[in-house]
Amino acid sequence: MSAPGRAYLAWCSDTERERILAFHRRHPPAIPRSLTVMNSELPAILERTRHQGYGARDPQFGGSQKPMSEFDDGLDAIAVPVLQGQRVLACINLVWMRKYRLRSKIVRDHLADLKATAAEIGEAATRAGRQVRPSR
Repeated sequence: MSAPGRAYLAWCSDTERERILAFHRRHPPAIPRSLTVMNSELPAILERTRHQGYGARDPQFGGSQKPMSEFDDGLDAIAVPVLQGQRVLACINLVWMRKYRLRSKIVRDHLADLKATAAEIGEAATRAGRQVRPSR
């Protein structure tokens, strides 16, 4: 549901994605929207995320594991992966107040810089010889 979560799942390895999704199948989210995304919409969302080049926050996500009717942080966001080769090290995002309806402007004005920054971080990690080990 979050922009970084969608970016991570879109660019991580198939093995890592399946490990994450298997965990969430064993421990399903309580929010009905999250269940709908997991059970039927996720492949299309991840394909759209890859095509766009960024993850976008679900419009029905309020920033917690509670329904928006119970908690809404009022934010919107986009995110891109930080890659080291084909491996996702992290995701970085831009966040703003949803009420301003700025997503298309943010994408137009700042996505290239966000991607460039993510690429620089990934390249710096590679130059430094740092390898992030997956958690078990």
